[in-house]
Amino acid sequence: MTITKINAVSRASLKIKDVFYTFEFGAEVSVEPKDDIEKVKEDLWNECHSEVDKQIADVVASTKKSNE
Repeated sequence: MTITKINAVSRASLKIKDVFYTFEFGAEVSVEPKDDIEKVKEDLWNECHSEVDKQIADVVASTKKSNE
């Protein structure tokens, strides 16, 4: 089997007071035969998780500001 693309999606849900939020980010990368597939997967997962973490941080910060 030859892998030519890798796709990853990260998703998290969070409840702040009585409101539920769902955050999601996905990405796809093309790979070449010379690429280290495990490293590409690790980097892609890290990117997806990082983006979801940023989305969560933005909403948490904005809800804190609105409560001040």
